[in-house]
Amino acid sequence: RMCSEKKPLSVWLSCEYRAIGVGAEKLLQAIEDKLECNRSVELEKVVANLCVNHKTKHDRRGGCYDQDYQLISRNKLTKAVDELERVDLLERYRGVKRVKVGGFFATPLLQEWIDLYKPVFKRTPRTIIFKKKEITEGTDINGNLYHEPKSTEITPKRTKEIKKYGGWLNEINTFTESQCLELPEAVVEKYNRNRKKEDKELRTNYYPIFRLIFSKYSLYGGRVYAEHGSYQIIPRELRKLLLINGEPVVEPDFSANHIHLIYALGEVRYADLYNDGDPYYLEINGKQVDRKICKLIVLVALNSESKEATLAAYKKKVKDCTAPPCENLSEIYDCFMEKHKAVSKWFGSSKKNGLKLHKIEGAIMVRAMYLLMKKGIPSAPVHDSLIVPENNEREAIEALIKAYHYTLKAKRLKGYDEPKIEGENLIYDPEGNGIDEPVSINQNQPNIVTVDHSQNSRKMSVFNDFSEVKNSKKTAKTGEVLKTPETAYRKQREEKYRRRIRHRNTLKQGAIYSTEYPLCLPSTSLPLSISISFLRYLSV
Repeated sequence: RMCSEKKPLSVWLSCEYRAIGVGAEKLLQAIEDKLECNRSVELEKVVANLCVNHKTKHDRRGGCYDQDYQLISRNKLTKAVDELERVDLLERYRGVKRVKVGGFFATPLLQEWIDLYKPVFKRTPRTIIFKKKEITEGTDINGNLYHEPKSTEITPKRTKEIKKYGGWLNEINTFTESQCLELPEAVVEKYNRNRKKEDKELRTNYYPIFRLIFSKYSLYGGRVYAEHGSYQIIPRELRKLLLINGEPVVEPDFSANHIHLIYALGEVRYADLYNDGDPYYLEINGKQVDRKICKLIVLVALNSESKEATLAAYKKKVKDCTAPPCENLSEIYDCFMEKHKAVSKWFGSSKKNGLKLHKIEGAIMVRAMYLLMKKGIPSAPVHDSLIVPENNEREAIEALIKAYHYTLKAKRLKGYDEPKIEGENLIYDPEGNGIDEPVSINQNQPNIVTVDHSQNSRKMSVFNDFSEVKNSKKTAKTGEVLKTPETAYRKQREEKYRRRIRHRNTLKQGAIYSTEYPLCLPSTSLPLSISISFLRYLSV
């Protein structure tokens, strides 16, 4: 990135920049003459951050949490910062303990040299990172004990699969160098003005760099993360306002992806057990449980070692105002585990179950991004969803479908269910007609479905008011109208889609099927001559 371009406000120190061209070499030579000593690798990294960033965050503590997981010694980086400060080329600013981290920025003298030489530093980020988390103890000024997370990078042996995904991400990062995600300035200013202290500050421009971050070994973790959170820290309702190269965006995502992956790994088909179409659907005493509660219970249980730990973690989220309150939480947990008893071993048994699913999820998203990149379509993942330009929503859903199939088939699973993919303007229903527009239903008025029971027609009609039903000509023979709620209407549609899929699968298995006559006979039960004659009869 050219130094004359608009610089980011404040980012962490990165050791992934390298000097390009004569301008950068002249600037480094001038700094070397000013210091009267040979320049080191650490000095070059600090100078690169001074040129590229407006402010650079740098924590001088030796055992602190490292945002970029760099392999270069932090003590040597701190020494290079002190050398530049001694000759008045760098100025430091202090932070607030456990609240704000300090850092450094260029002095007017160094800024004059930057404007004179116009150096260029290009970034070559590493796309695969293995990290190990530890908890360290410390005492504050008042002598109170506190625990601080510490993350260090390790270098285990990489598998061929991980190397392949890392190569793809390198190509994707090169492709997205010129792509920019933008938020309207008015939205950013309003959010930053009203945000809470724990919420991070938003920016107007984002240049995402993607990485696969694994936890300790390649078996765990592996989600696609943007550097420093980037656009992924933006709330979901504001991500709809993003622009990719000036174009509006959509965000198609998998519905109930974690539970579908669990059933796939257990080689159990969810559709064979339940017909509700939603793994998060749960009823207790005839009342439907809030879907958000069921979803959060699943996410917490996948990363907990017992039921008690799951309930405690959920209550903590309620206390932090990140989860809806729930009175009968234990009862909901038991009923949900009873519903999914076929795969109950995944819940409340280990903290690593969620990380195992992250690896599959990351592989699916990398492959989908790679397929879109080959078509020249930019994309930005957010865990199990993909941000793409609005005009390329259909291509994004097709890429997600292909990536999902290929990733699971590579594991040689016997059978699995496809999750739904819900976009802004399109929905992919695996048990329906494929990618189709969602059914628009007015949510402000009660919806009634009328069913015509006559022999010539089985068509359904949706009405938004009871008066329309009374005046409708499409009534049953008895003159009465069958009224069913909206949920029943959706169930009827899903059952219709399932019948189509069953008929299609029967046809693939070698059965004789006719759309005009409801007859299905296995072809192996008839002689060949009779089968051919019967097929000719159906064609006539």
